[in-house]
Amino acid sequence: MDFFRHYRGSVQREDGITVDHSHVRDIYLGEVGHGEAQRVFLHLASKSDGPLTIYLSVTAWNGGSASTSIIFRELESDDEPSNETQTPPNDEYDSPTVLESDGGVLEIDTLLATSESGEPIRNSTGQRPTQSLWFQWTAEQSGLASFVVSPRIRLPSWYIDSFKPEVDVFLATEHCCGIASARYIGSADWSVQFFAEQGKEYRIRVSSSNASMPLTLNWLFGERPPNDNFADATTLTGESGSVAGHNLGATIEPGEVYGTLASTIWYQWTAPEDGDWEFQIEDAQTVHLLVFSGDSIADLRLVSGIAAPGEPVSVATAQDEVYYIMVASPDSLSGGWKFDELSWAQQTEARGGWDWFDTALQWTATERGSVFLSHVNSLGVEPNEPQATGIQTGWRKWTAPGDGLYTWYWDRSDLQLNAFSGTSVGTLS
Repeated sequence: MDFFRHYRGSVQREDGITVDHSHVRDIYLGEVGHGEAQRVFLHLASKSDGPLTIYLSVTAWNGGSASTSIIFRELESDDEPSNETQTPPNDEYDSPTVLESDGGVLEIDTLLATSESGEPIRNSTGQRPTQSLWFQWTAEQSGLASFVVSPRIRLPSWYIDSFKPEVDVFLATEHCCGIASARYIGSADWSVQFFAEQGKEYRIRVSSSNASMPLTLNWLFGERPPNDNFADATTLTGESGSVAGHNLGATIEPGEVYGTLASTIWYQWTAPEDGDWEFQIEDAQTVHLLVFSGDSIADLRLVSGIAAPGEPVSVATAQDEVYYIMVASPDSLSGGWKFDELSWAQQTEARGGWDWFDTALQWTATERGSVFLSHVNSLGVEPNEPQATGIQTGWRKWTAPGDGLYTWYWDRSDLQLNAFSGTSVGTLS
């Protein structure tokens, strides 16, 4: 699916002044008095081959909300407008959908949902949601509870990044009088985990702003993942395969420092032969996948590239070498992810570019010069590559035109430039 969204509209106020809104997601009407009417004009353009249904919602901090839909079609078209404008039954805090078990799956969609008067802001945006759905869950025992939403269809990465849903938890027990008095517990994009108290009633809100997507809501109750610690890594076997899992409620151990990454779980896999392998969690929207070599947390070395959530990472392997695969959330505020398939398989295409020492381009053997280099996150580390080369290494070769002192300058402070001598990656010094 490949599409883009452009926004343009105008508002004609009661005093006759027209206010234009271009490239915005919300059209703010400002203060509207009781019984006052304001006209909103939408300017729409589409490259779609067929008709489009446009859904419109209006919300107010201290007033009711409403939704409607219109069909955007060619003149003289026979396509009929959609009558599907009924808000979901769990659109409000006081009419939640009851989740009765310690775990389950539910298909949901915020498309026709609205926000209600007094609804709390979304922590990720600092603004009220334009759509929200409410769920009620009572803890049968004390322990770790997790609520996760994931898209039911494949969407462009820009859409996922721009319109990701947020999951919030509120404590309803001992807090009377509706949404305004509910006690906030926690929130995160895509998922939230918290320690529930036995017998307490919680309200779960799934919200979005300016857009929606069909979602699957998963909820589960239990301890942190069994492979939360490095020493308890789950063993993967074979040249290829897949396994389901999650990092909901996972922690980080002392010594685990990988930038902002958090909530790590671990797998270990022994390479059956020399070659290139890919690891991927295709349905991931938040978690990252990284591959390391080493025997303990203290001596791990990143040997794979770095890819966006859902994209594959590749690693060059040595036969019988043990590799550790880490699944991690981008930061401590992002919650976790429940995935159906972490897969691995051997790559058939040879590596290209400057990732491989033997295929590195040869520079001209001159005394001075300059070149443009573009470092990419897909670069990894070869087997037998010295520790001194670092991680995510790229290679170029240069033959000195004569004896003497040569200076190399690299204008990227976030990357290291090192010079080595040798005829193969295993003999570098």
